[in-house]
Amino acid sequence: MTTTDQNNRYRSGTAASAAAFSSLPITEFSILVVVTGAAMNRCLDSRVYWSLTLAIVLLWGLGLVSGLVARAAETIPGIEVEIAFRSLYAKEKKHKAIAISPAGAWLMVSGLRTVEKARQKALRDCAYWLRKTPWGRDSKCDVFALDDKIVWSQPLLGPLLGEPLPPPDVPLGKARKYYPDNGKVRGFVLALHGCSKPWAGPMPFEESWFYFFRARGLQVFYLNSYDDPMPNEKCGWADPARFDDVTRGNKTRIAQAKRSIGELRKRNPEVPIYIWSHSGGGNIAQSLDDDLAGMFIVGTKCGVGFPTLELVRPNVPVLFIFGADDDRLVKGNTKITPKLINKVCGSYYRSKTRKWVVASEAGHLTTIWRQNVLDAVSAMLGEKSFQLKPLLAEGALQGEARRKFDKEYRFLPVKKAFVIGPDGSFSFSSSWNSQEDAIQHALYECARRLRGAEALASYAEGGVQPCRLYAVGDKVVAAE
Repeated sequence: MTTTDQNNRYRSGTAASAAAFSSLPITEFSILVVVTGAAMNRCLDSRVYWSLTLAIVLLWGLGLVSGLVARAAETIPGIEVEIAFRSLYAKEKKHKAIAISPAGAWLMVSGLRTVEKARQKALRDCAYWLRKTPWGRDSKCDVFALDDKIVWSQPLLGPLLGEPLPPPDVPLGKARKYYPDNGKVRGFVLALHGCSKPWAGPMPFEESWFYFFRARGLQVFYLNSYDDPMPNEKCGWADPARFDDVTRGNKTRIAQAKRSIGELRKRNPEVPIYIWSHSGGGNIAQSLDDDLAGMFIVGTKCGVGFPTLELVRPNVPVLFIFGADDDRLVKGNTKITPKLINKVCGSYYRSKTRKWVVASEAGHLTTIWRQNVLDAVSAMLGEKSFQLKPLLAEGALQGEARRKFDKEYRFLPVKKAFVIGPDGSFSFSSSWNSQEDAIQHALYECARRLRGAEALASYAEGGVQPCRLYAVGDKVVAAE
């Protein structure tokens, strides 16, 4: 797993199907490979799960990646193999083994007659795939686990997986907090940012979520993981040269989140705790095995590396939110559609506790401002939804609203919207990736102005926006 999301991986096995999908903030792909012919014959007595970085190999072959040479690379166990040992591997029968190679690649075999046969097969199959990497000629595979025991002799990197960091919880103490408007806390939301350091605090798309949670009586804690000592931020694919820092950073973030969950529970044992996460934070969320009320995962692939690879308890509800135009999850102009998600994530994510929704005209920074997203989130919280569809304004603009529209709004980028309130107030918004976000942000800011600069937009159960839509883009839609 990389700092942001996952590495590109191969998972090969007798039942694998071809697909291309990635949750990296750069265009890379996870490939599920169909094993046929001689390769399938070798898999008849075992199930093989292989994790291999394909995109970097292709780029290296084309001469597009510099700084990598065909030299020996150190074999280091990554987070994925630790998660696999606790989850997928633990379910396998008879004699089994896991082999690992540089950059976090790992392979699992099971169903063998003896543990020695499992060890040999894991190393043999691992070596076959290792030869395809830029560093494969002089590197080697090592055994990580045999049967139900980790046999890797060196200390694992970073904090122990599944254990919280020791106190004090500096990120929780310094967290940006969003308190319920009525002062009554019915739940906590622990917000996990993506791989990059949040230099300026929450982004507008993140706050669209946090103010909705706040309106529902949920107190949000927006953590900055870099408030603890951390390796330098590293987004993108983790090659062998930086895999050590990437692994330590991600494991530190997992341990941070577990510490904060424990601290909140100690203070308020009866208050339910939710996780909201974005991009690389979604992989941190899927690595948590705590008793939680639910998870909202935005802009992240289902599974840590590939589907079903996670530590989330089966009874914890998880809602994945995908932007249809998220170019950090798919290649080029490919759209994320329900059909694609069904193919990639599979039936595991169409269960009682695992669901997903696709937001139209949304990219990697997906807001809550889509009706199907808002409906799905409200349903998970057990509440009535809020109607986002705006009503059109009536009449002409007057006074300051007219002056702002003519002198400022007309010269803004085209993805913009102008709205007016019942008392002559107004608001406008621009510079969003989608027209819908501009509309909803303008309506949201107008509603806040009606209640004072620090007050909360209503988002009332079953409610509607109090302001009206005057213009979309350069077109006036009001009935003047």
